[in-house]
Amino acid sequence: MKKLICMLLVLSALPVLPVSAAETAVPADIDPVAYENMLTEHKYLFDENKDGVISEEELKNVGYAHISLEGVTDISWLSKLESCTQLILSGGTLTDFSVLESLPELIALDLESVPLTDLEFVKKLHLDSLTLKSMDQITPEQRAAVVQIEEAQIYAGTAARISFTPHNLMDLRMTIQDTDIACFPDGSGDERDLYEYIFGKKPGKAKYTVYEGETQVCTGTLTILEAPSPEDPPLKNASVQSFRSDRSCWYNPGGEHVSSGPVALVNGTLYTFEGSKAEAVETDVKDYAYYYARNYHKKYNYADLVLKNDGTFLVNGQQIRDFKVREYRQGYVVSESGDLEALVPKGDGFCLISVASDFGEFVKDCHPLYMSKYGKLKYYGFRLAGDGTINSYSNHTGIGKILTAVPDGPKCYILDEKHALYELDFSNVYDDKKLAEDVEFVGFDDNQSTLYYTKSDGTNVTISNRYYTTTSRSYQTLGIREGTFYIPEYQDRGLSENEAVFSYYIDADDTMRMCFNKRFCSLTHVRDAICTTYDTEANEGYAYFLRTDGTIMQYRLDAGTWTEAGAAPKPEITGDLNADGAFDQKDTVLLSKWLCTEDVKLTDWKAADFNTDGKLTAADLTSMKRLLLSAPEEEEKTDIKAASPVQNPGTRFLLYVGQASPSV
Repeated sequence: MKKLICMLLVLSALPVLPVSAAETAVPADIDPVAYENMLTEHKYLFDENKDGVISEEELKNVGYAHISLEGVTDISWLSKLESCTQLILSGGTLTDFSVLESLPELIALDLESVPLTDLEFVKKLHLDSLTLKSMDQITPEQRAAVVQIEEAQIYAGTAARISFTPHNLMDLRMTIQDTDIACFPDGSGDERDLYEYIFGKKPGKAKYTVYEGETQVCTGTLTILEAPSPEDPPLKNASVQSFRSDRSCWYNPGGEHVSSGPVALVNGTLYTFEGSKAEAVETDVKDYAYYYARNYHKKYNYADLVLKNDGTFLVNGQQIRDFKVREYRQGYVVSESGDLEALVPKGDGFCLISVASDFGEFVKDCHPLYMSKYGKLKYYGFRLAGDGTINSYSNHTGIGKILTAVPDGPKCYILDEKHALYELDFSNVYDDKKLAEDVEFVGFDDNQSTLYYTKSDGTNVTISNRYYTTTSRSYQTLGIREGTFYIPEYQDRGLSENEAVFSYYIDADDTMRMCFNKRFCSLTHVRDAICTTYDTEANEGYAYFLRTDGTIMQYRLDAGTWTEAGAAPKPEITGDLNADGAFDQKDTVLLSKWLCTEDVKLTDWKAADFNTDGKLTAADLTSMKRLLLSAPEEEEKTDIKAASPVQNPGTRFLLYVGQASPSV
C-alpha cells in the first residue's frame, strides 16, 4: 500500500503534457483516396496549420485547390469547398461533375485528362475561365455550345470588348462587317482575337462573325449608341503653352509610399492632386522632375526637383546653394556658366558635386552623353566609393561632331560627321566599338521593331530586333488619343479589376469621351488627361483633365458632375508678409509684432523667411529692413537633407538642412 501511495504521489507531481493538435484534429469526411492524394501531392494547399490533418474548417477556407482524382469514386464532398475560386481536377474515371454547381465562389476551372463526354453542367456554373487539357474527346461543337457571348452596346466615340465566358475554352476570333459603324482600334474589321477592343465610330448596328479556326461559331450584332451631349464650359482667353504630369514625394507626400501623389506642370504652375483637391504649389516653373537615386547604403533617396525660370533650382522646396541652373537632365544640372554638376544622394538627402567644366550641350535622348564646348563627344557620371567619397568623371569617347544619336536601352548608336557608326554600351562598364563606315542612316523601322543602318551603296544592315512591335490598339488611324486610368479603391467597393481599369478617348476635335461603371461622360476642348485620385473620407473617385485653355476640370466619378479645379495662385513677393501685393514697412511692423508674441496673424509667413531655415527670427527682420533699404543680404545655401518637417504656423512645406561635403 505504501508503494502504491508513493507511486501516486510521484505521478501527481509530474507535469501534465498537452495533447498535440494532430491527436485532437478531426480529418474531413471526404473520399479517403482523395484525402490521401491531397495530403501527398498538394498538402500546402489544404493543411493550413501544418498539423498533418485536413479538417472540415480548412476545406471550407481553401481558395485555390489542385486535386488528383486517380482512384477517387466520390466527389460529392467538393461542395465543402465553399470559398474556392480556382479549382484544378485531373485524372480519374468520373464523368459527373454537377456537384460544382454548389460552389458559390468558383470562377476558374481547369480539367486535365478527365474522361468527360458532356459539358452541359458548365452552363449552370458562373465561370470566367475554363481550361481543358488532354481532353480531345470534347468536340469544338461541344465547347462552342457552352460559350456565352453577350451582344455589346458601345457609346459612339468609346471602345469596349464583347463580353464572353468562359475564357480559355476556345481560341475564338472575330470579324466586323460594317467598319463605317464599328471597327478595331486600327480602323479595320479584319479577323482578331475576340478579346480585342471594338471602337464605336458612329451610331448604328454592325454585324460581326465569330470563328474557331476555320469554323464559324456564331454571328451577332454590335449596337453603337449615340453619345449624350458633352459638357461644354466656355473657354477662357488662354492656351496651353506647356504641360506634363508626374509623381511626387514631397509636394504631394503620402503615409506609406514614398511616391504617393500626382502632380502636373501647366504653363509654369505646378499643381498637386489629392482626393477632391487640386492645389497650385509653385509658380514660374520651367521644369519639374521626380527624382530618386540609390545612396551609399543601397537605399533610395527621393526628391521633387523644380527649376524656375530665373534659374533657381529647388530640391524638396529648398534651393541648393546660391546656384543658378540653365537646364536639368536625369540627375544632372548645368549652371548658367556652363558647368555640369551631379545631384548625388548623400545620407538621406542630396548634394551637388562638379562633373565637368567644358560642357557644351546634352546629346538628345542619349544619356549619359554630352558634346563639349570644344566639339568632342564625352560621357559622364559619378561613383560612390567604398570609403564614402563621391567620385565624378567626364571622359572622352574618341568621337568628334555627330550627325545622329539613336538610343536603344543601355546602348547608344552614334553616327559621326565622317559617317562612321559607333555602338556605345553603358549597360555595365562603358564600352564602345565601331560598327561600320560609309553609313548614311541609322534608326528604327516604322513599327519600331528593328534597328538598322543604311550604307552609302543602299545596303540595309540589321543591328537588333526587339521582341515587340507597336500595338495594333493604337487608334492612330482613327485620329483618337486613348489612355487608361486605374483606381484600385473601387475594387474594395465590389467592382472587378476590369471595371476599376477604364479608358478615355479624345478625338480629333478634342472632345473626350469616357465610360466608367456604366456611366458615360464627355467634355469638349480637352488637351490631355492628368490623373485620377480617390478620397477615402468622401468614398469617391475623381478624374482630372486639362482643357485647351489651360483650365483643369475635375470629374466626380460617383456623382457624375464636372467642376473647374486648381486656380493658379498669385505670384509670391519676397517680404510680403501680409500678402497685400506689396513689400513695404507694414510687413516689417507686422513681423516685429509677431516676434514680440503679440496675437497677430501672418498671412504668408514663408515670404519673410529670408534665410530659408524654416523659422521666423530677428535675423529675418533684419534682412527685411536691409532689403527695404536696397541692401539685400547674400547667404550661401548648402545641400539638401531629407529630415522631419519643421513645424511652423501656416506652412505645408518641409525644410531640409545639411552640411556641404564631398563625402557621403
